[in-house]
Amino acid sequence: MITTIWKFMGNNVAEIIATCALLFTAFQAYCARKHNTLSVKPHLALSVSTTKEADASIFSSKLVNNGLGPAVIKKSNYLFDESHIKNAFETHEYLKNTLKEQEFRLSASVIFEGQHIPAGESIILLEIRVPVNENLNEDDIEDDIKDTLSKFSIGVQYESIYGKKFELG
Repeated sequence: MITTIWKFMGNNVAEIIATCALLFTAFQAYCARKHNTLSVKPHLALSVSTTKEADASIFSSKLVNNGLGPAVIKKSNYLFDESHIKNAFETHEYLKNTLKEQEFRLSASVIFEGQHIPAGESIILLEIRVPVNENLNEDDIEDDIKDTLSKFSIGVQYESIYGKKFELG
């Protein structure tokens, strides 16, 4: 039996080596494809930050791509307190009702279907600039705005450049 196996292997060495090389190459191609897919994987996250300047406090909500590849936006929707917001005007009205008498300036951005967010980049979705006012308690205003921003969320469906689908929110 053992002599038959050795005789078969001796007669078919070229075919055995070619089969092993083919299997090894297929495995390497699989590993390379998996690595390439992971090396372009985007990862979107919502980030809230506060910055103090001499004349104003700035509160912002950003969409950040912490992944390794670009995120291709497929669909997005904005929510305040789980209610859909269609545009910046509705956002301004919601903030006006929430922040009552407080003066503020709002900047808002919209993301579109097909838009690419490169790796390491961010888009400021909302920026609320509150001028410094000596008559108002800055800590209370900061708490109100942070509470308001925590109610803001975004749902985003996006893809990697290989078409793998992901979702935020």
